[in-house]
Amino acid sequence: MNNPQTPKILFIDHTERTADGYGSYLKVYCTTGETYRVAEKRNALWEVFESCKKYEALLAIFETYKNTEYIVDAKKVADELTQTALNRLGEQIADKGAEDRNRSTALSYAKDMVIGDKLSSESLFDQAQKNYNFIKGR
Repeated sequence: MNNPQTPKILFIDHTERTADGYGSYLKVYCTTGETYRVAEKRNALWEVFESCKKYEALLAIFETYKNTEYIVDAKKVADELTQTALNRLGEQIADKGAEDRNRSTALSYAKDMVIGDKLSSESLFDQAQKNYNFIKGR
């Protein structure tokens, strides 16, 4: 069974590499006075924390195991927001491209009907709109 994950925003003050009887770890000091430990087995996260400037926000993902909360993942909030914005922009561009293709296809079919003498040129755009509505399932 997976442990439930809890996201938290941390504002980093500074970090310090240290060790105790259990091994090496990164001690993370937050501007709120809270401290967290990131164990050596998750040392890939150390660089994320250590690269933070003072007061920079991090999105940290915590899991609880045997009543102990520990960090399993972390991302800079600015990076996460930028990626989310880029993903949404990409979706909008893809949607716009699909719309342009649908309109082009509808107009092309109407043009073919004019060329085949099945439609008058005055009715071209009306037929294109009907074709577009058909493509869109309206």
